[in-house]
Amino acid sequence: MAGLVEQLQVDAMNPDVPVSTLLRKVKVAAAKLGLDDALTWVENELGGYKENLPEYRKGKGQTVGLNPFHGWQPIHFGDPRLADVVGSIHFYEPIANYEALLEKGEGPFQLPLPNEIVARLNQTFQFDVPRVANNIARGSIVQIVQHVRDMVLDWALELARAGVTGEGLSFTADERQRASGAHISIGTFHGSFNSGDALGANSRINQASTDSSNNATAENSVFGNLEQAVRTHVSDPQARDAILEANEEMRSSRNRRSMLAAYNRFISAASDHMGVIAPFLPALGNLIG
Repeated sequence: MAGLVEQLQVDAMNPDVPVSTLLRKVKVAAAKLGLDDALTWVENELGGYKENLPEYRKGKGQTVGLNPFHGWQPIHFGDPRLADVVGSIHFYEPIANYEALLEKGEGPFQLPLPNEIVARLNQTFQFDVPRVANNIARGSIVQIVQHVRDMVLDWALELARAGVTGEGLSFTADERQRASGAHISIGTFHGSFNSGDALGANSRINQASTDSSNNATAENSVFGNLEQAVRTHVSDPQARDAILEANEEMRSSRNRRSMLAAYNRFISAASDHMGVIAPFLPALGNLIG
């Protein structure tokens, strides 16, 4: 019987084997080899992400608005940076959801924006559209699924190069020791699967509204993760301090008026660092609303 690592290599090259099935085999191998970080990654892919979203699960959509007479129409923003912010999409769901989505249709697929964001866009740009959404190209979903498949194959090949093949579903003590030195790169994660060396902003920002029972926790998460992202990715000390000061003003605001004033100062201070703050803007909009 072929070892588990060899099975992974064969199955990863077979397009008929679902990626979610591959990941369950990775979970077995990671658990038996004691590779905790690999286990965390595969559990996130199978169960969905709550934080530490990899770069390959971030994308862009085409923002469209529902015209009562002409149906869905593209929305064109004068500021390309704003278009990038509104069109930013974070794919948090389990990989099996995206595989099922690909089986159902050819796309494009549509992700509605929350009502609070729609109201703010209507107010700011004098729109009059009841619904706004981001159209997601089928290729964007395919790319995520195939990227995960490729990572499984790379991981299995690296284990094999390290002399870790297994026999059936079992691994020897020597193979477990060899596996501890195997390296692979997964999205924003770099380093040994068992080292816990992770790089990147730990943001959990998407376009979903926060449940009222979790508002306080959500606010702390938004401002705390935003602070971490700014400290990590904004190298200019003056700009970094200005952004952090505005972020703290938003955090300490006690009413909508003071929050909105702090938000405007925040946007002004961070205008040259939209790539850093873009994932947080939908959640900040929800808090202001």
